[in-house]
Amino acid sequence: MKYEAIDPSLFVGNRNKFAQQMVSQTLAVFNSNDIYPISADGTMPFQQHRDIFYLSGVDQEESILVLFPTASNPAHREILFLRETNERKLRNSPTNKWGRSLREKMRFLSIPAA
Repeated sequence: MKYEAIDPSLFVGNRNKFAQQMVSQTLAVFNSNDIYPISADGTMPFQQHRDIFYLSGVDQEESILVLFPTASNPAHREILFLRETNERKLRNSPTNKWGRSLREKMRFLSIPAA
């Protein structure tokens, strides 16, 4: 984990403060930062865009946050799009130092019950 767990109510409050400042019948779209290549087979470490982290607490690449506080459907007022984790992508990722599948990696890291 990169940091200690943050209380989710902080992000709810941040979104509410932001929504109060929005003009009626407008929406806001926030994109996460890209993963930048530095060579043919390397990338820079991912660092989330500060705005999307401030509003959602999400620290994942290729994520999108849409805020539309005046939407008629309450389910459309806050929408977060996340890319589904791909087992094969994780296995082939340069950050996967063991070259194992995620399931094997989690089993490797888990502590057996006493």
